[in-house]
Amino acid sequence: MRRANDRLDPQAARADWNASAAAEPDTGWTTYKCKLVTPLYGGGVRAGTVDRELPIRVASIRGQLRFWWRVAAGPFDCSAAMFRRESALWGGIASSGPCASQVAVRVTCAPAADAQFIASDTQTDPGVRYAFGPAAINGVAQWLRPGYAFSLALRYPPEVAAEVMSALRWWASFGGLGARTRRGFGAFRVEGLEPITPEEVAATGGRLCLAGAGGTNAESEWKRAIGRMYAYRQQPGTARRPGHPRPGRSFWPEPDQIRRFTGKDAQGKHLPEHPAGNCFPRAAFGLPILFEFKGSPGDPQTTELVPAGGEDRMASPVILRPYWNGQRWQAAALLLPGWRAALALPLRFKDQHFAPAQWPTDPADRRTAAGRIAPMMRGNDPRGDDPLSAFMQFFTED
Repeated sequence: MRRANDRLDPQAARADWNASAAAEPDTGWTTYKCKLVTPLYGGGVRAGTVDRELPIRVASIRGQLRFWWRVAAGPFDCSAAMFRRESALWGGIASSGPCASQVAVRVTCAPAADAQFIASDTQTDPGVRYAFGPAAINGVAQWLRPGYAFSLALRYPPEVAAEVMSALRWWASFGGLGARTRRGFGAFRVEGLEPITPEEVAATGGRLCLAGAGGTNAESEWKRAIGRMYAYRQQPGTARRPGHPRPGRSFWPEPDQIRRFTGKDAQGKHLPEHPAGNCFPRAAFGLPILFEFKGSPGDPQTTELVPAGGEDRMASPVILRPYWNGQRWQAAALLLPGWRAALALPLRFKDQHFAPAQWPTDPADRRTAAGRIAPMMRGNDPRGDDPLSAFMQFFTED
C-alpha cells in the first residue's frame, strides 16, 4: 500500500496504467484519432500543470463527457429523474446506492517532449493574454503545443449509444482538455466525427455564432474568437478610452459605480460619470472579477465581485473556440443553454458591504441600460438588451 507521503513515480504510474489497460477485454471498443488544435494548459494532477508522462487523463475526459451529456439532454434540470438518468449512464451515488458508469474510457498517448511545450510568457497576442487571464498569477505556465496527437477509445452498451455519441459530438465541437477550456484552451479535433450544427444548439436553448469566412488554421480562428471578447470587454477605442502609455477610462459602468460606492475618486481626478449607475453587466460573463485601479492616491482598493450565494465563482456561459464546420475552421462563440440565468445572478463584493445590482429584469429598463453602455451599442441602437446578446452580435461584426 502506498503511504500518503510517498512520491508518485510517473514512469511506474504509466506502467501500471498500461498493464491495467492491457488486462481489459479488447472487444467492443470504438477508437477515435484526436489532435490538439489549440494549446493545452493544465490537466495534470497538479493544478495548472501538464503531466508530461500522461498529458491526457481519462478522469478529465469522463467529467467533460458527463458535462456535455447534460447540455445535449437539455434543457437541463435538477429533478430527481434527471439525476437518476445521469447516474445510470455515467455512474454515481443514486437513491438505490452506488452505480458504475456504463461508459468505459481509454486513452493512448505518448509522453510529451520538451520541444512540444511553449511558455505562456512568450505570447504577445492580446487576445491570448486576455483569455489566459488570472491563470497567469502563479508565474510562467508551460502549455502543450497544438498538434499533439492521442487516441480515445470508448466502450458502452448498444442501448446507450445515441446518448454517448451525442455527448462526444458536443464535447468535440465545443469542449476541450485541461483548464481554461471555455476560452478555447485545449481544443481538439476528432477525425470522422460530425460537428454539432447551429440548429442542434438552438434546439437545446443555446446559441452559436460564427465569425468570418474561416480557414484551414484552427489556432488562427481561436485567436480571432478570443480577440473579439478582448475587444468587447477591454480593447482601447472599443471598451475604453485610448491612452498612452496605458489606456484611459472604461466605457463599462462598473469602475465608476465602485467609485460611487467607496467615495474614492483619485482625489477628484476621476469623478464618477458613467450614466448607467449601479450596473455590473460583465458579471454575466463569469465570476469572480477583480476590479483593479491605477493605484493613484485616493483610488479605490482592488475589489472582487463574486456571486451573492455561498460560492465564490460562476463559470462563464460563453464558450469561445475554433469550430470545425466539416470543411474549415471558424471562430465560434457558444452561449450555453440556460445562459439567461447568469443575468439574474445576485452579486456581492467579497469582504465589502456594498450592494451591486444585477442586470435589470424589466424590458424597458434593460433597453435603457444597454443604450447607456458604449460597447453594447452600434451607432444609435443597442446590439442587444443584455450584455451577452450584445456580445454575440458584436462577435459576428467585421
